[in-house]
Amino acid sequence: MKIRLLKTYLFLSVIIGLLFIEKSLAQSNLSQSRYERFRTGKFIYPEINNGSYSIRNEKQQISYYPDGLTNTFEIKWQNDSVFILVFIESNKLDNIYKKNDEIIVKIDSAQDNCYSFSAFFKGEIYPEIKMCKVENKE
Repeated sequence: MKIRLLKTYLFLSVIIGLLFIEKSLAQSNLSQSRYERFRTGKFIYPEINNGSYSIRNEKQQISYYPDGLTNTFEIKWQNDSVFILVFIESNKLDNIYKKNDEIIVKIDSAQDNCYSFSAFFKGEIYPEIKMCKVENKE
């Protein structure tokens, strides 16, 4: 019974993720290149303001946290507004991510050097997260 419930949960999670990507790709035709400037650089979460930041290039994002935690992700760009972060490694063992976990990110809107995005991770959607580019790191 538990295995059946687990399979059903995993199936529904995959379907929700695919629908999220499909909707994002359909809407992205309007935003092609509008968000291209967010592919690389140094980024902060202004609402958290705890010293956390991420450095991103075309293929990788490394996130740094005040407690010394560092998470490294591979980036798979689907288009200029949708990308998938694939967890590669961390410098700490007690991490919420496991190797190859995927976070689907959709940029919803942008203003100046900041953008708002939704993230899909393990069957949950996290809407309206804000990230700001503070400098270029090509």
